[in-house]
Amino acid sequence: KSDVVARLLQEARLASSIGHENIIDITDFGETHDGRTFIVMELLDGQSLAALLAQEGPIAPMRAGAIARQVASALCAAHDKGVVHRDVKPENIFLLRRGDRDFVKVVDFGISKLMRPIGDEEGDIRSASPRLTHTGMVLGTPLYMSPEQARGDDDLDHPIDVYSVGVILYELVTGEVPFRGSNYLNIIAQVISAEPKAPREVRPDLAISPSLEAVILKAMAKERAARYESMVALNADLARVEAGDAVDVALVTRLERTRRSGGIRPGRPLRLVAWAAGVGMVVMAVAAAVLRIVSPDTNKPRTTPPVSAAASPIASAPLPPRLETIVAQVTSNPPGAEVWWKSVKQGVTPTDIELPKGTDQIELTLRAPGFHDATAPFYPIKDQAVSVT
Repeated sequence: KSDVVARLLQEARLASSIGHENIIDITDFGETHDGRTFIVMELLDGQSLAALLAQEGPIAPMRAGAIARQVASALCAAHDKGVVHRDVKPENIFLLRRGDRDFVKVVDFGISKLMRPIGDEEGDIRSASPRLTHTGMVLGTPLYMSPEQARGDDDLDHPIDVYSVGVILYELVTGEVPFRGSNYLNIIAQVISAEPKAPREVRPDLAISPSLEAVILKAMAKERAARYESMVALNADLARVEAGDAVDVALVTRLERTRRSGGIRPGRPLRLVAWAAGVGMVVMAVAAAVLRIVSPDTNKPRTTPPVSAAASPIASAPLPPRLETIVAQVTSNPPGAEVWWKSVKQGVTPTDIELPKGTDQIELTLRAPGFHDATAPFYPIKDQAVSVT
């Protein structure tokens, strides 16, 4: 309960100190005479952006851009006050109607990080401490968190909010989040190392302009230095898109080249989580094993001892000795589904499957009578549970 109260009061202090029309207005907070915590905020009559997406799916690019501009404006004001939201997602963006237009209210600053003390007429607000969380924790919602959040970095600042706005804008215009997975760990791995499909590839049927696509992907750049340096810069390009002006033609051209070459620029290093360190040696071992398999030396005498008749088929074809593996604990709802990988049946759920460790995504297929086949894509970086409905 004390953590809940601390988070409630932190949101009240931070939101009330920023003072921006697109941030929920907190008018009072404190404790009653009998020790109960309260906050007084404006009544919002509308719906969350998450509810809008659930009802309507992708929305018109111009409307999406107008919503994103208001979100960026609110977060720009927060950043100017030294506050980083750290959990920007559709559930924390509320939409009101002002005439025939959307009016945005950003809510929930409960896990926000105070980069520096905020001053008001009564003195500095120093009790809104980032120690409500712990250094190294992964904060936010994985679908919208930045790569540095997913890694658990402790030097998080305003570029993480820029990334989240980019993901939200991506979802608004395509109706899809850039990364999906069967579990939390799978999504984290994609956020860190996978490149998203370009919005126009996801929805070629929608009128997404090259300029808007460029803005979205620049906001979602893996490296902070490649993203917009501030919400001001992001908002400026969104305004240019809204006005029909071109934005960063060089970036658009580079994205087109990236798309034609398969989505990942040559030479771009993958940023992996700490527990994936040393995976290069695994890849080398796999490559060496593959070369030995596809290019055997038929003239070289066999030195492998004969396999006894009692040996199992698996024992007669062992994995290369230096190949690392992971165990996927596969379950399904309902249980009893067949698990297939590379056209080979691996078992029936619940079952443990040993797979080669690596950074390339693999996909299991689950089959059960009377049900559609279901797929379970994930990255075999470490032992993990895979659950499929």
